[in-house]
Amino acid sequence: MTGRNPSPTIPSSERSSSQRITRHPLPPGVNRDAALLALRETAESWGATFEAAQSREAGGQLGMPAAAGMRMGWLEGHVGFDDVREEDRKAAKEQALGRRYSQGAADNAAKEGRFGRECLVFTQEKEHWQVRRPAVMMLSLAAVGSLFTLVGPFVAAVWPELMGLLPLAVLLALGGWFLVISQLTVSGPEDFLRAVAEVALEEHGSSQNALPESDTSE
Repeated sequence: MTGRNPSPTIPSSERSSSQRITRHPLPPGVNRDAALLALRETAESWGATFEAAQSREAGGQLGMPAAAGMRMGWLEGHVGFDDVREEDRKAAKEQALGRRYSQGAADNAAKEGRFGRECLVFTQEKEHWQVRRPAVMMLSLAAVGSLFTLVGPFVAAVWPELMGLLPLAVLLALGGWFLVISQLTVSGPEDFLRAVAEVALEEHGSSQNALPESDTSE
């Protein structure tokens, strides 16, 4: 996934966010100790920072990279635990079913409606965003190429020597759009928490803390 390594001290567009909360239920067989270990590992692979609190029940402080189309950013907040709710299960199952390809064991469990008793909760406190300047420059060049492609034949009627630039303009227009648009990604807290759930289940999970499927309607 691209856009996962912005600096945690991005100078532009920095502001405090209004307590945005993201919840993701843990998969069956995963307790808090396993989730904390998975948090550290996922933070390292994402280029994020995680500082655990003294008590495991308190979770810790999380700083993580994010991407939103033409913007890249850094989110900061508290990550902790809560009892899983019915709406958490429904939302996670709908999101899992909406993904075309399975992301792993935790994703398959979510599609089947199997979850643990606890939920990861990220409360966003700050956000820092900046525009992807190289992408903006490429799109600007692509726009110039697109414009010349449209008006080139008419201009060439007056200045025939400019007709030789038309293939270059077409290549610039198509190449710029495909190059930039193919690299645009969207990633945020939900993607991070889902990755934590996958790592927790695959590397640290056990069947001791699983919630029986018959109990998921509580």
